[in-house]
Amino acid sequence: MKRKQKRYDDMFRHPEIREILASEDFQRLGLYTHHGRVTRKDHCLAVAGMVYAMARRRRLDYISATRAALLHDFFFYNWRTEGPRLHGLRHPALAFENARTRFTLNSIEEDAIVRHMWPLTPRPPRYAESYLVCMADKAVALGDYSRFLRIPRRRRAALGVINYH
Repeated sequence: MKRKQKRYDDMFRHPEIREILASEDFQRLGLYTHHGRVTRKDHCLAVAGMVYAMARRRRLDYISATRAALLHDFFFYNWRTEGPRLHGLRHPALAFENARTRFTLNSIEEDAIVRHMWPLTPRPPRYAESYLVCMADKAVALGDYSRFLRIPRRRRAALGVINYH
């Protein structure tokens, strides 16, 4: 079994994580493109997988860290064409409000969701788990875009996708 698949299977065994993964609202994130051609759901799953492994290895609260990673971009609009101006600054609060109304969050999860865009947002994360979510989000986003940028320009144009060069 591939390591990544094993990690996702292992994550799904925890009822606190499974609650989010099995929710209809989390599944809806698959309808929105996030970075390049990656869906928001796939982006959040990749961040969660990375955070789960790093937090367990460091003996941190990996359940809270993983839940926060799954919910860090928990908003339901296409950020390129809809939603608030200055999306990068405002979406953490929107994701937090959406998550808070659907799930019970602890202080680590709240902090990680609200502060995952640091240093773009002014307040740094308070917990080690929050830093992991913040850094994993950036690493996964970079990977999302680098895969996207390997698609030839003509094909991106045919797909009607913005060129980032």
